[in-house]
Amino acid sequence: METVGKAVPRVESREKVSGLARYANDCQSPDQLHGWLVTSPYAHARIVAIDCAAARALSGVHAVVTGEDYPVLTGNFLADRPPIAFGKVRYFGEPVAVVVAETERLAKHAASLIRLELEPLPVVQSPSEALKPDARLIHEDLGAYRTFGGAQPVPGTNICNRVRIRKGDMEAGWAAGEVTVEGSYAFDTSDHAAMEPRCSIVEAMPDGMIEVTTSTQDPFILKRLFNRFFGADQAKVIVHAPLVGGGFGGKGSVFLEYVAYLASLASGGRPVKINNTRETDIVSAPCHIGLEARVKLGATRDGKLTAAEFTLLFDNGGYADNGTIVVQSAAVDCTGPYRIDNVHCDALAVYTNHPYATAFRGFGHLENHFCIERTMDLLAKKLGLDPLELRARNAILPGDTTPTQAPLNRSKAARCWTRRTTQPASSSATLRSSWACRRASSTTTTASCSSARIPRRSSASPRS
Repeated sequence: METVGKAVPRVESREKVSGLARYANDCQSPDQLHGWLVTSPYAHARIVAIDCAAARALSGVHAVVTGEDYPVLTGNFLADRPPIAFGKVRYFGEPVAVVVAETERLAKHAASLIRLELEPLPVVQSPSEALKPDARLIHEDLGAYRTFGGAQPVPGTNICNRVRIRKGDMEAGWAAGEVTVEGSYAFDTSDHAAMEPRCSIVEAMPDGMIEVTTSTQDPFILKRLFNRFFGADQAKVIVHAPLVGGGFGGKGSVFLEYVAYLASLASGGRPVKINNTRETDIVSAPCHIGLEARVKLGATRDGKLTAAEFTLLFDNGGYADNGTIVVQSAAVDCTGPYRIDNVHCDALAVYTNHPYATAFRGFGHLENHFCIERTMDLLAKKLGLDPLELRARNAILPGDTTPTQAPLNRSKAARCWTRRTTQPASSSATLRSSWACRRASSTTTTASCSSARIPRRSSASPRS
């Protein structure tokens, strides 16, 4: 609160406004090759055959790499995703091959000559659909995947992580409540839409050195993951991270780096650059997670919360990636800034045939907190209480416990409400008027919200 409204100079501002700033795509070298992704036109399909003969025959093409060439499974917490698909594809835009050529233009042309034979499979479009008993399994071998902590997949289902929070006595909590409200909410997956699309350059040298230049938010994890999945010595993995060009969490996942590494291996160790177009960045790269949620609150007539039940079905897309931890983050903080002694929360990371999810600003808190705050509005309306007063009465304070029953030793909630109640009368009146308008416009206990960010494309049909 002390820094809001104050100008804080950024160390790189002068470089950016003068045009001297360098991003990953600005990096060039004389022997650098270029890669171009071939992506799936289906959201869910079995790969029958990939005909690369015409592409490989072109002069200037150094390699065409498919998933069958390097059938490795990767993942931060659950190893379920191949860098290049093999066997089948699980979302529209998933890479099925990469062409490496002397120029990007030639690589793109060669990619257009590759012929895919795909057998379409039923598409799973939402978490609730994915959880139906007759839903198509997106990962038939889920039980065989390696886990690295942070994921508890349920074999034989489309659940790649399950988080359960239980606190207090729910039966007693509902009995103590005199009023209940319930709200249902939905958010589509969406794109981070960073100003600079993803770009990676990797050189896999003959002596085992791997040099990576990439637009990443987490250069150190690259060293660990290259060691985990390719056996590379971490001391020999050198990562350069130029200015990111906007990330918002989306560039914390490892995506193009794996593909560029495999492309370099297939090209005799020469450096290979893969630079996403805007369309490829939207449809192929990891995205902002989606959510279907139901929140139920119980309270006394004077506004004291007595019980809360959360069902959070997160749309994790075709692969687990960082979405499993986003789900965990949302669950452990499901009650937001409120003290609730009786809590029941089921949070699931659910596979669908959408692009796979990763971190986004707020890391699961924003989506979950919108749901509980909207339900608090519904409760305030039903009780006839001022929405701010309802929140003040239930603010979590030192000595209270979180949903995971961790004792809280400090809290800014009380300070926040004090600032609200001591602000100038005109400002307070404006704020309360705004709340009043929102209350007046609320006529149901079921709400739906679609993201205002760029929606993801997911199709069961070929691109036109």
